[in-house]
Amino acid sequence: MAKALDADFVAKYARPPSKTTLDQAISLHSNVRTTLGDAEYLTFLQGSYKNDTAIADMNDVDVVALCRAPAKTFWDNPDWQVLFAAIERKLQANPNYQGKWKRGDKCITLHTSVKIDIVPAVATKAVDDDPIDIHSFSSSSSRKNWPRLHYVNAAKKSGTTNGAFKQSVRLFKRWARCHFAKEKVAPSYYLECLLHSLPNPLFTADLAAGFVALGRDICTRYGGGFSASYVLPRIGGQGDLFSCSEWDITRFRRFRTTLESSIEEVQRAVTEVDPSRAKAAWRRAFAGFDA
Repeated sequence: MAKALDADFVAKYARPPSKTTLDQAISLHSNVRTTLGDAEYLTFLQGSYKNDTAIADMNDVDVVALCRAPAKTFWDNPDWQVLFAAIERKLQANPNYQGKWKRGDKCITLHTSVKIDIVPAVATKAVDDDPIDIHSFSSSSSRKNWPRLHYVNAAKKSGTTNGAFKQSVRLFKRWARCHFAKEKVAPSYYLECLLHSLPNPLFTADLAAGFVALGRDICTRYGGGFSASYVLPRIGGQGDLFSCSEWDITRFRRFRTTLESSIEEVQRAVTEVDPSRAKAAWRRAFAGFDA
């Protein structure tokens, strides 16, 4: 008997951005690279667009602007005010970008047809190697980031799961967007790292069954309070994301409690024999969202 929950219906919830939007992002990155100058900055995409885990209605693109300054002393003690200001001057000098940028905490946001977050960065070893350093003005501190290693390791995970890893990441991002809107309860980066930490056999082309299996594993694997046994590594780098400065226990517990309820609704959708009731249960799992 055919499944009541149509696979194409489910797949809509894991749709990536359209080719037109992706082409816009690539074109805008090329324009930013030209504006900043390849001799002074190594620019590259990072985040969901680069990693092919962006959901359909995401319209912000992260572009790293890595300073090529050759002096190691600069990398050891960068003047972030100077670095940000230098990039801002280049943007302001471009007639297409005049007045369209604004400095943020960690980036310079450029408002175009697709919002671009330009992230100034410096190398910690060599320009072509991770990690890189990025800066937060609000905390007056810098931290390491591994965007290129993240991309490589996520691509490997996707390859070993026949693409199901990235599809599942998009599905969970859609779910989180439905339940938490613009709240930072379950940011996309944390979700991507969380799913990357799960065993490959749990990822399947059957996205609905995979959501149940992955969700239950998350709730079991990370079911208690944070301790030495609850470690969430970055996909491409070092450190534990379960911390008061990253994914703190209050937000994670809210995420986990909401996920538990949604898993039950998805399980109903998977086992339901009536297509309309199956879709209704699925929508309830996604807070009423209809893709």
